[in-house]
Amino acid sequence: MDSFSAEDLPKIGGIATVSLLHSFIPTHWLPFSIVGRAQKWDAVEDAFCTAFGAVLHVISTSLLGITAITMANTIAGEENSP
Repeated sequence: MDSFSAEDLPKIGGIATVSLLHSFIPTHWLPFSIVGRAQKWDAVEDAFCTAFGAVLHVISTSLLGITAITMANTIAGEENSP
């Protein structure tokens, strides 16, 4: 895929929508809220830790996705070779 076209916009919009809805799942933010309350963090500390966790979540998920795609492409390339 060299560039994006108008046909890609619904896919990109769908991915963005799913990503946004995914962030509302309580398992993503509730542990930070509970720990913050138990540790008596103020709102800034809680928000910082939650944002840091979100960044790590995105990075680790992206790395897993890249690894899966690389492995799939490698396997597909081996199957198509003579």
